[in-house]
Amino acid sequence: MKYFLLLQLALATASAQFKVDVRLVRLLVNVKNPAGDLVGSLDPKEFTVYDNGVPQEIAVFERYTMQPLSVALMIDTSGSTAKELRYEVTSVGKFLSALFGEGNEKDTAALYSFNYEVTLLSSFTRRQKRIEDNLR
Repeated sequence: MKYFLLLQLALATASAQFKVDVRLVRLLVNVKNPAGDLVGSLDPKEFTVYDNGVPQEIAVFERYTMQPLSVALMIDTSGSTAKELRYEVTSVGKFLSALFGEGNEKDTAALYSFNYEVTLLSSFTRRQKRIEDNLR
């Protein structure tokens, strides 16, 4: 009940200006090189986080969380995206390589296609080849 009242109070004062002292913000980040390929295994010294143009200290750095991910991939197969489908397929392959290669060993992914309806192509699995075969 306390959270509900706090939320109501926050909504009631949303139009008023107020300041909040935030000590830690969690950012989930993917990094790509100029060619668009995912880059993994970076150290915190290899990039900078800015807030309103001001560099921020990276207080905690984890390559992945201990909580496994269950990622549902959605591929648009409608006629309007037919010419872009090969880019989608390539991107999914790169993403899966990063997820299963550098992520948590319990991460899984499922694959869906959608146009006028949603179709399950591959249920949650760690088998990258199975997902890629269903993608084709």
